[in-house]
Amino acid sequence: MKRILAALFFILISSPVWASCPSLPYTLSNGTTADANQVMSNFNTVLNCANGAPQLNAVNAWSAGQSGTPVALTFGSTITPNFSGGNIFTVTLTGNATLANPSNLVAGQCGEVFITQDSVGSRTLAYGGQWNFPNGTTPTLTTTPSATDVLSFCSWSTSQIAAQLIANLKP
Repeated sequence: MKRILAALFFILISSPVWASCPSLPYTLSNGTTADANQVMSNFNTVLNCANGAPQLNAVNAWSAGQSGTPVALTFGSTITPNFSGGNIFTVTLTGNATLANPSNLVAGQCGEVFITQDSVGSRTLAYGGQWNFPNGTTPTLTTTPSATDVLSFCSWSTSQIAAQLIANLKP
């Protein structure tokens, strides 16, 4: 078994994809004695990398759609999305609010904020200074009760976001 693992490790480490793979810890998780769980975890990391599994530090080609769970934003007079939490956000307005500059903004992040009026409607939304709109014109939300608008966005720096409102979605 040791010879097989050693041979596989040698084959994998000599592969050109190895350069983009994460380095493994040099010390065992328990400090002295071989830990079978840690060894298998390390082996699976190397195997996945060598088999072409997507890497976070490399360009990847996807053969299927990628998705994440929408992040529900908590309503308040100021709504501050945490962009490290996802790319798709939802919020229901129960009063007038400001969509503040997001925390953890990175250049190149794109996504949507689904903005729904409550059953009363007529809620307005102001925007933090990093949100930039076509012609510099802040969009007006659909104010019909229960209406949903989508704010599409893409950041081009860590302090600037291009955004466009898609108003009054209908089924």
